[in-house]
Amino acid sequence: MAERSGDESTTPTAPLGDSGTSTVDVAAAVRSELICFLQNKSTIMPFDQVVKICVDFYNREEIMSARQLLDRYLPSRLPRRQGPGASCATVEDLLKKSALNPQLNVPTCYAVAMDRLPPVDAAHCDVSAILVELQALRAEVRASAKLWDDVSNLTAELLQVRAEVSDLQLKCSGSTLSEDQWHHSFRGLLQVQCHYHLQILTGRPLNHLLHMFRK
Repeated sequence: MAERSGDESTTPTAPLGDSGTSTVDVAAAVRSELICFLQNKSTIMPFDQVVKICVDFYNREEIMSARQLLDRYLPSRLPRRQGPGASCATVEDLLKKSALNPQLNVPTCYAVAMDRLPPVDAAHCDVSAILVELQALRAEVRASAKLWDDVSNLTAELLQVRAEVSDLQLKCSGSTLSEDQWHHSFRGLLQVQCHYHLQILTGRPLNHLLHMFRK
């Protein structure tokens, strides 16, 4: 069976104004992952490649749903394709009407289900999206570098605390302390350990611990 050409007109689905265009309001964007892909990739990919990707990725129900949606904003309905190549011909119609004809007043479509946008190779990917990801990656690298500096500073302060503890142990080993003094020293060491772990969690400096320990 011969397919009807895309220029054939059928029954309008929306009232026409004096200029012959649809009077359906297109001020607001509408959801359609398929048409969103067509509108975005039509300017950076060849016509045949866009059509092939969509035909391979979307099922017949999704293609027909996109056609019905676009019909609401066109002066006349798209042709109802038949036969084995119906899906391919319908996608071609959608691409011509939704992205390649600036005289038609069709809405901008957006995608909600990101998994229903076909993947493309690096040569045809969205450069702006890559730049956004690159900026986010740079921010993470800078944050990681700052975190590493903080860890290094905390390690240095911990080594200093250990040196202070070792010095106190040497002093205590050569002196005679009462039981209360031993308890006080032991409690002080526990406080140092507790405060140290607290600083790890809060990120506050440990200098005041050294000051407390020397008292």
